[in-house]
This record gives sequence, C-alpha cells and structure tokens, in this order.
Amino acid sequence: MEYRRSALVTGAAQGIGKAIAERLRADGLAVTIADLPSSAPLLVELAAALGGPDTVLSVAVDVSDPAQVDNAVQAHVDQFGGLDVMVANAGIAITAPLVETTVQQWRRTMAVNLFVVCQCVHTELGVVYVAPARRRL
Repeated sequence: MEYRRSALVTGAAQGIGKAIAERLRADGLAVTIADLPSSAPLLVELAAALGGPDTVLSVAVDVSDPAQVDNAVQAHVDQFGGLDVMVANAGIAITAPLVETTVQQWRRTMAVNLFVVCQCVHTELGVVYVAPARRRL
C-alpha cells in the first residue's frame, strides 16, 4: 500500500467538520468523514464530492460510544494504512434554558462535547504507538 497522509474528522457531515474535511482533501490527505447514522446520506454525498473510495471513507458513528470510535479509527487504518490527523469536531448544543435542561440532556452534551475528545485522542494514540513509523504528532 502506498503511503498517503490521512485524517479522520468527526462531525463531518456539515458545518465546520465538512469544511475541515474539504480543506484536508484539498491539501492532499485521504480523509475519513464520520458522523451520526442519521447523517449517512450527507456523508455519502460528501464522500462522492471529495473524491470517492480511494481517498475518502465515510463512517456512520455515534462518537459518544467508545466502541464505535474505536471501530471508526480501525476502519480508517484498514483503509489508509495509518492515521496522521484526528479532528474531534463532533459536538451538540442544548438550546433550552438551564432550568429546563434535564440531567440526561446535560450528560449527553458532556459525553459528546468533552468525553469524545479524550476518547478520540486515546484511540489515536493507540494507533500511533502501535505504528511509530506513522507518528506525526
């Protein structure tokens, strides 16, 4: 397999994540675009626009589930031979006033917006240290 720098972007179906994925592809990196299963049609459309299966992998993933993050990273490594850049961009916002926000909503927000960054970095570091020749941190 020919070496190609690569990146995985969470929350890539739209907004900032989509723009990051587009820029990374423009800079020549292979990219895995990851977002919730409900965003799968947007991921398919974006993958086609960014260059197709040789340079883009789309993955439906709920980043608040560590096993799904691990699986997404493994799919990326299997497709592109390593991982150089991890963009933990996924995030959610609860727009209700604080007094109307439930504990469950707050926990979900923290799981996605804070824990996911740690999970993504933890998983990426596992890949980096397993294959030190691919280290680009």
